[in-house]
This record gives sequence, structure tokens and C-alpha cells, in this order.
Amino acid sequence: MNYHFSLPGSVIWTMHIIIGIFLMYIGYMLLNNNKIHQLYTLALIILGSLGTFYHLHIWWVHQSSDKH
Repeated sequence: MNYHFSLPGSVIWTMHIIIGIFLMYIGYMLLNNNKIHQLYTLALIILGSLGTFYHLHIWWVHQSSDKH
């Protein structure tokens, strides 16, 4: 199964698993009132931005194709 940009499903699933583990780690650290490294907060900002712009792009392409 291929996803957008012809990426194989195994790549997408692996990335989701890795990002999920990272988010669980950050959540665990915050739950125990530990300070998280500034690099982790930067990674969260980058991942959030990439996810936002990727989904905006997909939404825009979908909206444009519906009008034609």
C-alpha cells in the first residue's frame, strides 16, 4: 500500500510508531515534573509545524480537486 507521494506504508507506520514513542516519553517526563531538554521542545515545534502544513496541503489539494 502506497500513501501520498508514493511512500510505502511501512515507512509511514514506522514514523508514526517512532513519533508516538517520542510523545509518550515527553508525556512521561512532564507527568513526573521533570524538565525536558530544549532540543525536545524544538522537535515538538518542528513536528507540529510539519504536520500542520502537510495536512493543510492535503486539504487544499482535496478542496481544489472538488471544485473542478
